[in-house]
Amino acid sequence: MSEPSSHQFPASPHSARLIAPAERTVLATALEASLLLCFFLFYLFCFEPLSAVNGPAEIFGQDSVYILKYLDQARPYRWNPQSHLLYHVVVEQGFRFWRVWGGPGIESTYHYLKFFTALCGLGFLVTMTWLFRELRLAAGARVVLLLLTGVSISAWFHFAAFETHSLALPMLGLYLVALARMRSRPTRSRGDRLLLIAALVLCGLTRVDLFRFAATSGLLLFLPRVRHWWRTLVVDLAIVALLAVAGTTLLARLYFDGLHGEAATSALQRNDRKSLENRLWRVSNLTPGPLWDVGRAVSLYSLLMPVEPRPAQRSFFALPTYDYDPRRSERPKYSSTGLFLQPMLNLTDNALSLLTLTATLLAFGWALALTARRIAVGDPFHTLLAAQVLSGWLFYTLFNPFEPFLWIVEFLPLWIAMFADHSRERGSQHWLALAALAVLVATHNTFAFYLPFR
Repeated sequence: MSEPSSHQFPASPHSARLIAPAERTVLATALEASLLLCFFLFYLFCFEPLSAVNGPAEIFGQDSVYILKYLDQARPYRWNPQSHLLYHVVVEQGFRFWRVWGGPGIESTYHYLKFFTALCGLGFLVTMTWLFRELRLAAGARVVLLLLTGVSISAWFHFAAFETHSLALPMLGLYLVALARMRSRPTRSRGDRLLLIAALVLCGLTRVDLFRFAATSGLLLFLPRVRHWWRTLVVDLAIVALLAVAGTTLLARLYFDGLHGEAATSALQRNDRKSLENRLWRVSNLTPGPLWDVGRAVSLYSLLMPVEPRPAQRSFFALPTYDYDPRRSERPKYSSTGLFLQPMLNLTDNALSLLTLTATLLAFGWALALTARRIAVGDPFHTLLAAQVLSGWLFYTLFNPFEPFLWIVEFLPLWIAMFADHSRERGSQHWLALAALAVLVATHNTFAFYLPFR
C-alpha cells in the first residue's frame, strides 16, 4: 500500500457520507445557526446573579465575584491582572461603552459581564464550527460535535460565569483552524500565516500561560510533512515572539500607568492565596500524585463535572446531588477548586454518572489510540494536538497542581479536534454513538453542576 501524500490522509468508504458537499442546503445551515444562537442564549440566562457560580458563595475559587466587584467600582482589577492583561483591557474598555446606555450599578455590570462572556462562548463555538468545516464534516456531524462541546462542564462554566479564560477560547479555535489548513493545503497563503500569528499572539496576551501554545508550535519546524515550510514558520514564530513582548509591554503601560516592568516580570505569580506560597514551580510537583490530579482534570473533568461520594443511604439509581446548599452554608464544604480534586471513582457511585463515565473513557481511549497511529505516519495535525496536551499537562503540574480547575478549559478544544478529525472517517452508527455521549454528558452535568449551583 502506498503511503499517503504529505497533505492528504486516507479516508474510509463511509467518509463520503459525512464529507460536506460544495452546496449546503438552507435547512442544514439554519440548523447549525440555530444551535449556535441557542447556546448563546443558554449561557446568557442559565445562572442567577447570586448563584454559587456567579455570586458571593462561589465554590470553584474562580474570579467571577472579584471581576464583578472591581468593574462595578471602576477600579483596576487587583488579583494578578498581569497574567491576563488583554482580558481586563477589553472588558473595562467595553464597559465604558456599555454604561452609556446600560447605566452604572451592580445589576448593569452583571448583565454586561454575562453578555460579554456569552458572546465569547458564541465566538468559540463559531471558530470550532469553522474547524469542523475545514475538516470537511457535514452539517449533522458538526451539530453533534457542537452539542458535545457546548454542554461540556468546562465550556458551560466558563461561558455562563465570567472568567478570564473566556476571551482566549475563540483564539484557540482559530489556532486549530490554522493547523488544519497547514495539513490540508499545498501552499500557505498570506491569510493562513496571519491566522496562525494572530491566534497565538491574542491567545497569549489574553492569558500569559497560553503563550505555551506558541512555544510548543516550534515543533512544526521538525515535522517532515510540513518541514518544507520551515522558513515561513521561523518568520511567523519570530513575529509572534516580537508581538508578544511588544503587546505585553503596551497593555501593561495602558493598564498599570507605566509600571509595565514589574507587571511583565511578575506574570505567572500568584499573589492572591497565601496557601500557595513556596508550593509553585517545584520539581517535586512532577510526581505521580500531582500528575494524576492534573491529568484527570484536564482530560475527564474537561467534559464531566466531578461528584461527591454517594452517601450510604442513597440509592445507586439516585441522581448525583450535593448534600448542602453553598448559598446558605456558613462554612463552605470545599475551598478553592476542591471539587476538581475528587477521585474519578466517585463517578461510579450512581448509575447516570457511571454510564457517562464509561462512555467518556471509551471515547478518549478510542481517540488517543487513533491519534497515536496518526502520529506514527507523520500527521502534523495530531502530532501538534498531542504535543499541546502533553506540554500543557506537564507545565501546569509543575506550576500549580493544587487548583486543577483553573487549567481545564484550554484542553477542551484539543480533545474535540481529535474527536472531530477521527470521526470524519466514520459512518452513521459512529455519529449516533457520539450523539448519545453528548446527551449523557449534558444530562450528567445538568444534575451534577447546573441544578446544585444555579
